[in-house]
Amino acid sequence: MLFIDQVRAQDALLSPEFERLFSLAVENQSHPGDLLLVLENGAYQPEVLDFPGENLSPYVIGPGADGLAYNTHYQFINLYRQRVYATTHSEYLAEIEALVQAQNWPERDKLEEAEAISVQLETLIYLKVWESDFVIKRLYEFVRVLFGESFEWRFKVSESARDRDATGVRHEIIRLQIRDKVRPISEILYTSIVTAYKTQIRNSIAHSNYSIMSRNIHPNNYVATDPASQLYNLPFDDWIDMFHTTLAVYNELIGLGNKIRRHYATLAAIQNNEIQVLVPDRNGQLQSRIIMYRPEWDDFTYRH
Repeated sequence: MLFIDQVRAQDALLSPEFERLFSLAVENQSHPGDLLLVLENGAYQPEVLDFPGENLSPYVIGPGADGLAYNTHYQFINLYRQRVYATTHSEYLAEIEALVQAQNWPERDKLEEAEAISVQLETLIYLKVWESDFVIKRLYEFVRVLFGESFEWRFKVSESARDRDATGVRHEIIRLQIRDKVRPISEILYTSIVTAYKTQIRNSIAHSNYSIMSRNIHPNNYVATDPASQLYNLPFDDWIDMFHTTLAVYNELIGLGNKIRRHYATLAAIQNNEIQVLVPDRNGQLQSRIIMYRPEWDDFTYRH
């Protein structure tokens, strides 16, 4: 369940921070076109090298498979994120307590059952965010830009132990190359990811290895020797913090994309609708290339 006070609190915290980080990224980027590559999902697709006919570059821009997957799941998430309850979290808890005090168990049970169903929907959204290659890549590349590092064209999430050219597995990229790395620049974003992303909960949700009882999520993957798997239960009130923070980060990533688009549309308007970016050639050497802005579509494409 999305509570209006929680939504507003997260927005008040993260919205100005992402405004600051966007301005910092524009200032720190190693090349003036790096943020456009973040927006346009620059990627290395080696299969292009095997296409017959024209000698095409494997360094492409556009949604790709990961972007199309993101768009599909966005449709689901967007419907849920518009269902914000006017009731605050504290008012909701007071409503439950009033039913308990009145010993109105049928109504109390009905309320908690509805909440449990909403939590199960939220666990699905949780995976759609934190398992998304597109979301992970955008955060990863944005953090690189903040540190003045060049766009990483060959970013790849590992899919199996046989991957030898991957950037890393999802949970390590999130924890080490996004969360921990961004801390010197943004304690706020670091803390938000600490609150939102917990590997143990992600694993228990992904494998349907949990139960819900008495306003608690009980993961079945406690491991005494694993510091990251120490939860016996997660109270709904803690889940509410995790989920609202997850959705707030997701919302800010959407806003970040809009900021980047407006920034380059404004630049393009005074540069003959052209933006220069750095793209590797077939030998991996960075070369200047032009991306065209099309005002009629509000989009960007390589100049051919």
